[in-house]
Amino acid sequence: MQADTPYGVRRLESWAQFLEVITDTQYSDWAFRGHRNQQWPLLSALSRYLRNFRVDPGVWAAQEQRILRIFKRKAHHFLSAGPLPDDDFEWLALMQHYGLPTRLLDWTESVLVAAYFAVCDENHADKNGKIWILNPGKLRASNKMNF
Repeated sequence: MQADTPYGVRRLESWAQFLEVITDTQYSDWAFRGHRNQQWPLLSALSRYLRNFRVDPGVWAAQEQRILRIFKRKAHHFLSAGPLPDDDFEWLALMQHYGLPTRLLDWTESVLVAAYFAVCDENHADKNGKIWILNPGKLRASNKMNF
């Protein structure tokens, strides 16, 4: 674990090292997220959007509710049926699917899918990618997630 992070960090220098690590059975049932630039923090698209436009964090929840309200109001133009009106999680998932900024982060059960996103952009070939790894069961057991 690095001194400046509350989590473990492991730097791998080759695809062979990567394969050696991921074939370890300790990573079954884990979740993965790939970033093509190791400098990028783990932020949602909504957080990045609001930070980039220097929106006061005190109004982020209100901004999200505004985006959600507008999407719900206009969705009938594009969808034959949508989620139940009060099911905000399903609406957020639908918004995410259509590329709108939400607080949701996409994770995958496949470390190879995460690796693809960590290295897929030839415009950033000079950057080192990063794969975030978390154990959903352990996180759930720590009572830090409410679902």
